[in-house]
Amino acid sequence: MISYRTAPELHRHRDLGFTITFGISAYHRGKRLLHIPDVFCHRRQAVEFVRRCNQHRLELCHLRDLLEDEM
Repeated sequence: MISYRTAPELHRHRDLGFTITFGISAYHRGKRLLHIPDVFCHRRQAVEFVRRCNQHRLELCHLRDLLEDEM
């Protein structure tokens, strides 16, 4: 079974200073299969998205489509 996790990412911008975005990572048996960076700007959105993916046991092949629908 695939499990999804949020992946916080720290970025440094010359004009903005430091910002944090949240990517999504997919794991199977502890091994990361896929990482999609910079998906969400807000932690709450990322956590809720991952919760739904895990709750509905989203198959990995559908992740990009679901992310596209989310945007």
